[in-house]
Amino acid sequence: MNSPPKPQSASAVSQKRRERRSPVSFLFARNPRLISVREFVTISGQTVSGILAPSVKPDLQPCPPGPGDRLNDFLLTDQQGLPFSLSGGARGRPVLVLFCREEGGDLFGTLARQQGAMDAAGLDIVLITSSTVPDNARRCRDAGVQFPVLADPEGAVCQSYLAAAGRTEGPLGYLIDPNQRIIEVLAADAGLSDARALEAMAGQPEVPPPVLFIPRVVDPDLRDELIGLWRMQNEEIGYSLGNGDDRDREAKSSRDHVVRDPRMNARLMDLVTRRIRPELERAFGLREALDFEVFVILGYHADRQDFFGPHRDNDAARMAHRRIAISINLNDDYDGGELQFPEYSLRGYRFPAGMAAVFGCGLLHQALPPVSGERFVLTTFLCDPEQP
Repeated sequence: MNSPPKPQSASAVSQKRRERRSPVSFLFARNPRLISVREFVTISGQTVSGILAPSVKPDLQPCPPGPGDRLNDFLLTDQQGLPFSLSGGARGRPVLVLFCREEGGDLFGTLARQQGAMDAAGLDIVLITSSTVPDNARRCRDAGVQFPVLADPEGAVCQSYLAAAGRTEGPLGYLIDPNQRIIEVLAADAGLSDARALEAMAGQPEVPPPVLFIPRVVDPDLRDELIGLWRMQNEEIGYSLGNGDDRDREAKSSRDHVVRDPRMNARLMDLVTRRIRPELERAFGLREALDFEVFVILGYHADRQDFFGPHRDNDAARMAHRRIAISINLNDDYDGGELQFPEYSLRGYRFPAGMAAVFGCGLLHQALPPVSGERFVLTTFLCDPEQP
């Protein structure tokens, strides 16, 4: 019979832990010229996490944005006087973004002639000029331009993008995918033709959104019970924009039931904890404690053409604490009503009753209207307890 192992002292345990450190940790400890995994470097004003593998420190220089890089967003005013950003205008299609330090000149006419072919091929256009909003509006009317033309009268935005690309003159074009990642850089001296843009766009793979689909989260009896709660009491809550206007019917139309019964809330929290939380840990390594937000049952009716337009679940100060969105279908006897993620594609996701779609609150998404029948969905958010 083997004797039981002798208890080890704290110093011996500590020594063994040091010996079991990964080769990467060992190299970092022994070679100060290697970049630590905890080190951060700043490139072109952006903070980038340290290299995750042993590597000699390079002489880091700003790199011009190219294919695979994300095109940084901006907020400017379009020809209709409305604010426009790339992320806010995402429609699930690639975009040709053109920066022009001048007033646009012949570019308006050229793009007006090409906009039909580009639109038919699923490509959007955004033009940024140094003109004012009224001047852009006049040129758009004269040329018949239908796409967004943004005013950058001081030239700060155009100049920053041209400088980042190592250029002093425009126009400069970036063909980006729906998620703002660059497909190709198109310079004016090579000709900004629709053929070049469409050729570069061809063959791009469809990228699925980072969404976790989990089946059998809510059982049939509980689904019926939740739909029964909605039928007993529901109201048009609207969409909170974070500015005091909670009834923007152009952004959302549905009738909702807020779950206030403590026993039902306890049952739902238990389900999420048992059936969703372990999957979040397995898929994303999410281990920290998160709070629950209120559970809401949303009802979308085909006769009302109910919908929830493109939105992010944390894009206002009052929603900044939200981390993870959970959307659980309570029924599937309807047509239409797909869930879309326009930053990735126009593909709609329609999933069985009881299945949950779980995703980060920063993802742009929308619920399309049912074509027939009613769609019922249970939603909640997992939130950062440290953030008010």
